[in-house]
Amino acid sequence: MVTDEERDYMYRVYASQQKARINLGIRRRLAPLLGNDRKRIELVHLLLLSFPGTPVLYYGDEIGMGDNVFLGDRNGVRTPMQWSSDKNAGFSRASPQALFLPIILDPEYHYEAINVEAQQGNPNSLWWWMKRLLTLRQRHRALGRGTIQFLRPENRKILAFTRRHEQEVILVVANLSRFPQPAQLDLSEFKQMTPIELFGRTEFPPITEAPYSLTLSPHAAFWFSLEPLPGPGIPVVSEQPVALLTVSRHWQEALEYQHHAALEQCLGVFLKSQRWFNTGRSLKTIQVKEKVPVPAGEAPLFLALLQAEFTEGDPEDYLLPLAFASGDDATQLIKTSPQLVIARVRVESSGIEGVLYDGCGNKAFLRALCEAMPRRRSFNNDEAVLRAFPTNSLRTAEAEREIATLEPVLYKTQQSNTTVAVGEKYFLKIFRRVEAGANPDLEMGRFLNEKEFTNVPRVAGWVDFERSVGDRFTAAVLTEFLPTAKSAWEFAVEALGRYFERLGLALEHLEAASQPGMPGAVSGVPGGEVAKHHPGGSLVELAAKEAPQPVAALIGTFLESARLLGQRTAELHLALASASDNPDFAPEPFTPFYQRSLYQSMRNLTVEKLGGLRRALPTLPPHVKGDAERVAGMEAAILERLREVHARPIATSRIRCHENFHLGEVLYTGKDFIFIDFEGEPGRALGERRIKRSALRDVSAMIRSFDYASHAALQQQIQQGRIPEDRLKDWEPWTAFWHGWVSAAYLKAYREATTKSKLLPASDEQLAALLDAHLLTKAVYELDHELRHRPEWVHIPLRAILRLIETQG
Repeated sequence: MVTDEERDYMYRVYASQQKARINLGIRRRLAPLLGNDRKRIELVHLLLLSFPGTPVLYYGDEIGMGDNVFLGDRNGVRTPMQWSSDKNAGFSRASPQALFLPIILDPEYHYEAINVEAQQGNPNSLWWWMKRLLTLRQRHRALGRGTIQFLRPENRKILAFTRRHEQEVILVVANLSRFPQPAQLDLSEFKQMTPIELFGRTEFPPITEAPYSLTLSPHAAFWFSLEPLPGPGIPVVSEQPVALLTVSRHWQEALEYQHHAALEQCLGVFLKSQRWFNTGRSLKTIQVKEKVPVPAGEAPLFLALLQAEFTEGDPEDYLLPLAFASGDDATQLIKTSPQLVIARVRVESSGIEGVLYDGCGNKAFLRALCEAMPRRRSFNNDEAVLRAFPTNSLRTAEAEREIATLEPVLYKTQQSNTTVAVGEKYFLKIFRRVEAGANPDLEMGRFLNEKEFTNVPRVAGWVDFERSVGDRFTAAVLTEFLPTAKSAWEFAVEALGRYFERLGLALEHLEAASQPGMPGAVSGVPGGEVAKHHPGGSLVELAAKEAPQPVAALIGTFLESARLLGQRTAELHLALASASDNPDFAPEPFTPFYQRSLYQSMRNLTVEKLGGLRRALPTLPPHVKGDAERVAGMEAAILERLREVHARPIATSRIRCHENFHLGEVLYTGKDFIFIDFEGEPGRALGERRIKRSALRDVSAMIRSFDYASHAALQQQIQQGRIPEDRLKDWEPWTAFWHGWVSAAYLKAYREATTKSKLLPASDEQLAALLDAHLLTKAVYELDHELRHRPEWVHIPLRAILRLIETQG
């Protein structure tokens, strides 16, 4: 269907061998036709799926199969499909001589190298690229149903056109040359719109009246979505999960392949509204990789494994239970828990309408998970299996009967995971972001239970999600529940409230007794015996002292609580370091190489985060801008302090740590402290969370948590009207007073409890250098976090950095 001249050109370029020609065409597969050039193969597929009409893919082209031009007629491209590296390429178990057509044995396209199984295991393969390309085309109706309008750039090696459908506009630009090419496109019709590259969701510069310039690498092709810029004063309205999915017979069809494109759009909108989803990066695509049915009540639910790809960084896997509600149940769900709704679903055969929602809001699903553990139940499909396991405490018939009677209650406030109280007996945590391997929360919980460390909840059971490709990860863990315990953060803030009350009385007495000219009679600042003991200098030096009686009287009983917390932290670390025969937990020494790598990681973090601070300076409020400018100019001084961690040998060891240690991860029972949530920071990779580090990583994190608690309590006093807002500056130094002495008591108790171990350096000088480095690094990390998420709290890490550098320098 081409002219004679075009056919002659086609033969010369693509079929120089006479055997490759047949009738008026070419009998070749795509890969050998294009010299097995991956860039050219991608280019022609992008064009094929960009043009109007129905694209047709010939079997084998999705993996780059070869052909056999020596077979007659069209048989050269009818060779068996290459499914695997097994006998006959996995196509048949028959004798190779009995095959109607031979398999491909050409070394470049041999079935042992080019096959579906191998490419499915390689996320960078042509098979995966084709899968993503087809999914992307399904999402954009303009590519399948839109009109086409060709652009006419002066550079004839550039093909450019637009596809339009309703309000959607797709711009396609392709470089047909094997060399880099410039392109200038007349896009003035679309001025004030922004081209967004569809594969990476990367924003390109906005379109203006001037010709739009692009530079394309050899055989490069782009799909752009042209999207309007929000005008000045026009709010960007967030998307809501109101999309309607229409299925024919039952709601489960919404999870099947033909509905994936629509479902994944709904999931993308839903995930962006969830606190447990990584919103720090721009979401590119979301795919349902696996779904395991979980019998729960009258109809099964599904536990789905989703893969989220972002515009930058590695993809991440998430677990999402999927359930369906209709009628009154759907109405009640929309009214009470709209945050759980993913999409509306209509079943055409029955006329039923309902909602697809997060199954963590379904009590039958939660109960099914809990009851599966004592029974060691498994749920599976062809691709994955969900396995439940109990510990000894849950293996009894009595425990099995008891757990069936308990009511699961979903916590409304969710963080990085989903938490459920099961009666007043158990605590169920469902992990959302998952990685292959045991979750540290389960791994460390079981280890500490085995070591009979009593200040952690006992693990009762867990659920693993195992894929056919070999990946296995923790989906949920069931632990002992402590209903009467409160958060240590809440306990500390309450103690600080009483501290500020005592301080307020001291202020009133001092001001009443003060006369002009008397020593210490500075208006609004407490003096006397307490003021003499304001902490300063090194925390290690302060921890070597006992708190004077006036200090102890002012701070109150929390000083003793800090000592107990320090002792329990030491006991936790000693337990984690007690298994020399377990390579996952055996302590390792500080080596010069590790000290150098520790400094380098601290240095890289500091340089990156201080760069972010300098960029944020123009946007900071005036009351913190001065401190921010001082900290931004302290990079050299901070790095000099951090350099102390490798300036000399440090005699200490590295152990597994909590990794996200703060007052919020500790429970207070009224008599003792219980440590919870050993998962670490979910935003970090699993391997990074399992690295052995200095115990001071946890110690410094708790000391920084004391600082945050003191400022939070002061703000609470102002909000409750107990402290006038205009007196804030007079009271702020007394948060440092409380923080200094409480931290010293905590560190003193920790050091005393670890004297006979190698958890801390014996030398005060080495301990101070290592502790200061960890405190500085933690404060710099907090600075970046507050700039991104809580600008009103940015003064806390800023002043901590200034205090560490200026008062301890």
